[in-house]
Amino acid sequence: MQNTPQDLTENYRQAIQKLPWHTHQITLLLDGINVPNILRLIHANNAIKQFSVLYIQTRFQELKEVSPCLIKLDSSTSYPIEKFLENINNEWGYFLASQSTWEEQVQYLKSLLVVEDALTEQQMLLKIADPQVMAALLSTSIEEQDTTLFGPFTNMLAANVIDKQINYLQRPNQQLIPLSIPYKLTEKQAKALDQVDIKRANQQIYAHMQTYFPEFLTGYGSDYKKEIDLIISQAEQFGYTSVKEQLYYLNIHGYLGVNALQENAQLASLVKAKNIESLKDAAQLAKQLSEDKGIAV
Repeated sequence: MQNTPQDLTENYRQAIQKLPWHTHQITLLLDGINVPNILRLIHANNAIKQFSVLYIQTRFQELKEVSPCLIKLDSSTSYPIEKFLENINNEWGYFLASQSTWEEQVQYLKSLLVVEDALTEQQMLLKIADPQVMAALLSTSIEEQDTTLFGPFTNMLAANVIDKQINYLQRPNQQLIPLSIPYKLTEKQAKALDQVDIKRANQQIYAHMQTYFPEFLTGYGSDYKKEIDLIISQAEQFGYTSVKEQLYYLNIHGYLGVNALQENAQLASLVKAKNIESLKDAAQLAKQLSEDKGIAV
């Protein structure tokens, strides 16, 4: 379901109400990284009667203050839900539905804290409460008609705040496949996670340009993201692949326009040096030149 930024929260609220509250146990999986002081928040909320701190009694015990937490919800009008929706853009987590016992749900999630990378075969900590990450992984499971990653959970409901849409994912109607520990990501799943990282990085870049160079974007109208993507592609051709490097490269164009390198040999030389210090110097020079011309933003 595609949504505008204005109605995403309301559509999420309506989707929550349509979860199978009468036949399933509905839970909210919160991300301890994105939820500030998550344990204090949970303990201070009298409406939360049952919860589990997933890092407790695992190798990540010492990180319990930022642990993902599973909380049991009594109804679609529970106070924790409203607090959750107030922070929709901060990606606090997502909803799960299950007909299994509480203990089975908790144990399953703990079993997924560590997975094996498909390419390197190295173990890695899975961002299990990240709505973008898990929606990407479970979507591949649906495509492949694989129930393993869903385990005891029949449904997942999450908001995609980047694409402004609601993701409602349902476990394939196939025989349940037991989880092998550690769970081994497929190559398709690994690529899906890479796409999440790229999308998040681009979103950060788009926000930067909207904040600091709105006038530069004005001429492109609704196609401004395509222009930014084109400039990012140019940066990558020079070997600038990190978000920080690409922001410096974009700043040059934000200050002086898309032809900045063609019109200034010194800028071009600094950029072609292919190191971040020279690139930073180029961005600073572009700022100075724009100020000298009286066009600084």
